[in-house]
This record gives sequence, C-alpha cells and structure tokens, in this order.
Amino acid sequence: MWLSYLTNLVEFQLSKCEKLQCLPPLSELPSLKRLFLKYLDDIEYINMSDYDETGTLFPSLEELQLYYCPNLKGWWREEAHSLHSFLCLSELSISGCTVLDSMPRFPFLEKELVLSNASWKPMQQTLMMSMGSSTSAFSSFAPLSKLKRLRLRRIEDLEILPEKGLQNLTSLESLHIVNCHGLKSLSQGIQYLTGLQQLEINHCDKLDLGCYDEAGMGWQGLKSLRSLDFVGLPKLVHLPSGLQHVTTLNKFQISSCCRLRALPDWICKWTSLQQFEISNCPSLTSLPEEMRLLKSLKMLTIRKHCPKLLPRCECETGDDWSKITHIPNLYLDRPSEEEVKNVRKRFNAYHNYPSEVNNSVPLYQNAHSTPGGKPGYKQGIPTLSPHPHAQIASLFLLLSSSQASFSANSSPSKSSCPKLNQDDFGNTVSQLPLSSRSPVANTEGHSSSRGTASIFAEENPY
Repeated sequence: MWLSYLTNLVEFQLSKCEKLQCLPPLSELPSLKRLFLKYLDDIEYINMSDYDETGTLFPSLEELQLYYCPNLKGWWREEAHSLHSFLCLSELSISGCTVLDSMPRFPFLEKELVLSNASWKPMQQTLMMSMGSSTSAFSSFAPLSKLKRLRLRRIEDLEILPEKGLQNLTSLESLHIVNCHGLKSLSQGIQYLTGLQQLEINHCDKLDLGCYDEAGMGWQGLKSLRSLDFVGLPKLVHLPSGLQHVTTLNKFQISSCCRLRALPDWICKWTSLQQFEISNCPSLTSLPEEMRLLKSLKMLTIRKHCPKLLPRCECETGDDWSKITHIPNLYLDRPSEEEVKNVRKRFNAYHNYPSEVNNSVPLYQNAHSTPGGKPGYKQGIPTLSPHPHAQIASLFLLLSSSQASFSANSSPSKSSCPKLNQDDFGNTVSQLPLSSRSPVANTEGHSSSRGTASIFAEENPY
C-alpha cells in the first residue's frame, strides 16, 4: 500500500471526512510522532488490520489527539488487542468520543492526559489496570505513574475518583476537574498525590468536599500543593479542615461558591500564602481576625460579586479594614458610576427600551450615604432598586468585566443553590446564567459549524 512508502512521515492529520468508515493502517508508519484525528463520524476502530504479536502499536508515536469521533469504540475490533501499548506516547487528548470504552496501555505517558466530553469508563480501566503480570520491559511501571498533568472536563459519568487508581499518580503535578456535574467526591485517594502542585476544581455542582475523609487525611497528603482554585461549588459551605495542613499553599482562589458563609480561623496556618482572590461569594459576610497573621500575603483581591464583604473592607471605615491593612496590594473591585451608565445604555439598546425609563431609576440604593451625599458603601449594603429593568441592568454590572456579554438564549445555571430573597444583591447574581457571569465563561457556546477554522482552539479549552 502507498502508506508503507511514507517511512519518514512524522505527523498525520485527518479531519471532517464524515463518510470515511475505515482508516488506513497508520500503525505501519514507523516514524510517525504526532497523530490528529478529528470529526470522523463513522469511524469505529482506529486499527482494523492484524496486530503485531509483540503488542507494540505506533512505535514512535509521541502525541495523539482524538476529537469528536462520536462512534469511535476502541483501537481494535477484538478486545484481546487492548493489551497492546503505546511505548513512546507522552501526550494524549480525547474529546467528544462519547462511546469510547477502552484504551491501550501507555506506560510512559508523561506530559499530559486530557479527557473531555467522554466516558469515564476507559480512564477507570486504565487507572485500575495491573501490569505486574507482564514480562515486558515496562512491567515495573504502574499505569500513569509518570503523568504530570491530568485534565478532566465534562465527564458526566464520573462520580468519585478511585482511591486505588490515584495511588499510581505519584508524579502528577497538575490536576484540573472542570464541569464534571456528576462528581460527588474526590475520595481519600487525593492523599497519594504528594507531588501535586496545582489543583483546580471548577463547576462541579454535586461535589461535596465534606464527605468521606476529605475534611481530614486526604488533604494532608498534598505536601507540595502551591495553587488551589475552588470555582462554582454550590455545596461548599466551609473549607475542608484538612486544608489547614497544606502549609505550602502560595495561591488560593475561591469563586462562585454561593453558600460559603465564612473563612476559617485556621487560615493563619497558610504561612506561605502570597495571593488570595475572592469573587462571587454573596453569602460571605466577613474576614476572620486571623487574616492579620498572614504576613506573607502580598495580594488580596475581592471582586464586586461580594456585596456583603466589600463594604467591610473599605479603607479606614470598613469593619475588616484593620485585618487587611498590612497587605501591600489590595484590589477591591466595586462598580463605578461610569460602569453603571454604560450598562444601562447597553441594556436599553439591546431591549429597545427608551433611555429615560431606566436612567431615571437608581441601580442600587444604600442605607447610608457618604459625606458628600453620594451613594456609598459606608456601613450600608446596597440593595437592588425595585424597578425590574434597573434590577436586570444591575446584575449586568456585576459581571466580572464591563465587556461581559449576555445571550438571550442562555440556559440557566445548574447551580443547586437555594432560592433567596429577590432583593438580595449577591444571591440574585448567583442565579445568573453561567454564560453571563464572565466574558470567558461561555466557552461552550461557540458555533458548532464544522466549516469553521481553528477547531483545536475552539474545542479544547486547555
């Protein structure tokens, strides 16, 4: 076959061949290092030919990307072939392959593994795979024991990370779990991630960080963790107490946790903390006294989605000001009068409302005013104006930037937060559609047209 003559080919890309049912024998390319297969609707198996008895597949392949092959079931039609291995594979990305139920071994996968909009089953099998019975050269390596970065996105059937499987991830440095709406627990297995430096948990609606032993021993094992992000966790009421033992933490961000009411007193144990950001936590009412003891903290950011907390942090006058005055860089992100005017104009223009309808009504009213008679935050928490149009315009203002866009077709958030009073400034924000909260939040709302360019950039947020 003509393919056998391409002995020096190092990269192969195949995309949008919607009627293609059988791939050429790509494993016969001895020098192939990078393979990209995208939008192949009718492909069920990657290799239809007889396999090498040595169990080696793609002997030189280092990077493999599989994007939106909706009928892809596996590498070989016969299940026994799953014992084959990618000996050189270092990067693997699988996205939109929802029926893929098996993967071959990749004992030396080192750089990155991305699993997005796919089934958890093949990953579960890989994590639990025992290689001790093998007599091959890689028998001493546990599955994924060399992996450094793991990204899980939109894995709907993922409910809990397997404790036994996490024991193998001894080299893992970065773990991102995003939009896994079925995830309920991380399990105690996180204690084995002793080399983990960065952890991001983003919009996992059912995740309860207080169940199992996650409030204790699990977190204590993260002895190298430097960056931690909790975003969009509606069940998070308080930080897991085990985090107090993570004294290596350098950066902490907590955002869109609508039930979080207080920060713990033990936060003073984070002696290495340098950057701290709080945003869209409408129930958070104050900072703990122990904030004074964070002598290494160089930057504190509190964004405008925290209506109860921001007034307390006002310079000189806020009740919590004395707790944070030692921090060199303070960023208190409040709406300006100019932002108010711009949001009104955009809202009126979008809905074809006369400008005098909204502009005559204040966006928010304060219980107290500053000495000049202008609305201010001094001791008063802003409440929404009773005018319905002004209320909606106020919510637009509370997006993370004045350039945030609103879509009339946005679907409601999956947040399971309780419904609160309409006049509660922050709680109303928490019920906004996710696509309206941030200019970068609507990453899944791009066009699904297959005629568009830059498929990789659109479909892979990493």
